[in-house]
Amino acid sequence: MKTTVRNPIRLRDLLERVEYAMTKDKTRSSLRGIHLEQDGRDLVATATDGHRLAQSRVEDLDLDLRDPFTVSAEELANIRKFLPRRGGWAHREMGAEVEGGVLVLTTSGRPRLLVHPTADPFPNVKQVIPDLTLPTIKIEGRESKNLAEVLRELATVGVAGKVELGIWPTWIALKASRPIGVKDGDEITGQARGIGTYEDYPKRGMKTFHLNGDFLADALEHVCGDVVLHPPIETGEGKRTYAGPVAVQNKAGDLAVVMPMRS
Repeated sequence: MKTTVRNPIRLRDLLERVEYAMTKDKTRSSLRGIHLEQDGRDLVATATDGHRLAQSRVEDLDLDLRDPFTVSAEELANIRKFLPRRGGWAHREMGAEVEGGVLVLTTSGRPRLLVHPTADPFPNVKQVIPDLTLPTIKIEGRESKNLAEVLRELATVGVAGKVELGIWPTWIALKASRPIGVKDGDEITGQARGIGTYEDYPKRGMKTFHLNGDFLADALEHVCGDVVLHPPIETGEGKRTYAGPVAVQNKAGDLAVVMPMRS
């Protein structure tokens, strides 16, 4: 069925908001692309490299995908050249239809672009997205940017970018340990006081977990504005053990998920 996308720039923006989480490994073809799926009136884009996930949505794009479609990294480069960029030339309308499993894009005055899906099916990522109704921590946009900068600095110190986050009721403590054999100090710490406010998040003691600092910084930078952070869930009785991913979400529907690292 042919549909008309009245603002093709929004489709390009949607793809670029999640592209950072797509795998760069050419041997993992099932993850080397952006998955598009219709959810009611929303078009949802998802990308993952197996360690993190990015998801974004746009409403009323008028692109009706009857079946999910995964755009490969190579096809994404072609779409980027084909679709208009903000500040550049722009078309008022773009046609889109699926013919024999191929997404066909057309814009006024230009030849059509055939977008072929990835050969391997995109994995079911719904199982790694945490329960977003659980308690959260609110982080204002300005503090979110500051936290990302601290995470970047600490990720250069920790082994494989590992950063330890300790969450207190009113602030977040950050620590990264240097590799064994480094003489100029064993660890470096950072603090982000007043980073956010809790919404029914347990306040008894500090909650500590490990993750890739660069991955969480990417999440905070791409999920813009005021966000909520969903920390890992505490498991076990009387044990400070945390399982599950960390999620960052904003009101616009952008979502980033980062899998924790082993302590």
